[in-house]
Amino acid sequence: MSGLIYRRNDMKRVLLAIVLLGFSSVSFGAFMSGHELLDHMENCVKYKAEQETNEYYRSCGVGNAYVAGVFDTGDSLSERWLFEKHFCKPDDVGRQQLEDIVRKYMIDHPEQMNFAAAGIVFDALVGAYPCE
Repeated sequence: MSGLIYRRNDMKRVLLAIVLLGFSSVSFGAFMSGHELLDHMENCVKYKAEQETNEYYRSCGVGNAYVAGVFDTGDSLSERWLFEKHFCKPDDVGRQQLEDIVRKYMIDHPEQMNFAAAGIVFDALVGAYPCE
């Protein structure tokens, strides 16, 4: 029985390492850099008056989905696997507000734009919605 518990603890450590690597700030190997995500967000604002265009849908869709994906990942890791909760979003905050907070964070922190976008989004959420 102790061998099974030992293996479960090892699996938790491996899972934690994989998650932390996914949120690391190393840009090489990342699917999207901060620059790329911010470009999508800026294009969304740029094409807001032209909401029926492909550029609007593509830019806004990528930005919104990316931020929502990082949020959902961080939230579900703490909820399902009992990892420490790093951000606590109020119930009345919607996806667009999350994206606006991340966009402002990225504009205010240009030194981070070479890093992986997931880590930047995570940092923005932690800064905006710390758990107390």
